Amino acid sequence: MRPTTVPALYEVPVQRVPSRADAMAAELLFAIRQTDRSDLAFLGVAVVGDWGGAVTRRAKGLFDLASSLAKGAVKEVQGGIEASERSGLPEHLLGRGKCAWQASEAFVSRMARTAGDLILELREDPSEAGPRLLTLVLAALASGGGVDGDGGAPDLDIPLFGIGAHRSPFTHSILMGATLETAIYALTRLVVCVHKNLPAQHDPVFDKFLAGAAPLVDAAARGASVGIAYHLLVDGLAQPAAYHGLPFPMPMMAHQTILAMNGVAEGADVPHKPAMPGVESDLHRRAETASEASEFRKPSSPAHKFAENSPERANFASDRLAFGEPTSRAISEHERLAKMTWKVPRGLREWLSSDEIQILERHRHKMVALDRGTIPPISKQHARFVLVARGELVASTELEHAWVALREATVIYNAAVKLSRQS
Repeated sequence: MRPTTVPALYEVPVQRVPSRADAMAAELLFAIRQTDRSDLAFLGVAVVGDWGGAVTRRAKGLFDLASSLAKGAVKEVQGGIEASERSGLPEHLLGRGKCAWQASEAFVSRMARTAGDLILELREDPSEAGPRLLTLVLAALASGGGVDGDGGAPDLDIPLFGIGAHRSPFTHSILMGATLETAIYALTRLVVCVHKNLPAQHDPVFDKFLAGAAPLVDAAARGASVGIAYHLLVDGLAQPAAYHGLPFPMPMMAHQTILAMNGVAEGADVPHKPAMPGVESDLHRRAETASEASEFRKPSSPAHKFAENSPERANFASDRLAFGEPTSRAISEHERLAKMTWKVPRGLREWLSSDEIQILERHRHKMVALDRGTIPPISKQHARFVLVARGELVASTELEHAWVALREATVIYNAAVKLSRQS
């Protein structure tokens, strides 16, 4: 199966340089297309499991919270009735007030100890704790909508469904927290899964992500929960409004109570984030081998039939590398093309190494002619290059690798430009 021909590879001048974000997105799309479907299917199953686990964990927390509040309310009512029967209701209320004050003091003390531990960690290892704290704060602000609690992930119901659907039960509940957490884990799983298929010259952020992803992903997931919990509490306590889309009416107090309880349940889930099974160890393993893996290219076509240096591949190559006696016209055409040089367009240089650029500037015209069939191969090296260009052999020489790199760079560039035009 011959790889799809990219027009820009031959004729279209490429001078526009896409933004870094568009280039990274194009690199990721390229890697996804090169990844086996079985790996992507396994990734999908893992993501579904992540979402189910996140919802179950939060639902259990919400149920436990509701049970505790109900039991506490019954206990307080019973205590008040018993105190009233003994004519000791004032003393009872005073005692319960002191208990509430002590519980508040204990909560503030715990928060102060947590802040103190965080400051101590920042002083002892700022390079390790600083990025985690920054990630947590940014994730909380982004997901929660800032200090005023307007915007963020819960208010996505406005652009998605319109202002009439604001305060949707899906976005203003623990379901949004579970979905956002799953999205963070899914992106991490995706990068880990496809990293080996990124182009050799890819953005270094992907490698840095592999090297330090585990603590940052954990901080992002916790920060997202903090932000959503804050938003729901603000909506439930300071900005009262009814849910939209419920199948039955409720008094405003019930709407506020449900919002606040979802906020508390989301906040209670912050310290209980699970490690992604199999991902953290894979992150470390991939980070260790990332530099080695980037030196080798994945075959750019599914038509590669044989493993490198296998006997089957050798036999296949010997059968296909035959070529006829070159004519004088063919030889002169090869000589003419060999004298022509080509300037690698600025937009493609980001995905090519300096050695690949030098090879392409010297040999690109002849490579294009061989690939298009406008000149015949006059040596085994030429015949082999044609088979590599068709996707029937794995690239092994520097010239063949340069051609594969140019084809990959052109595909990625075109995707990046398309993304930049859409944004």
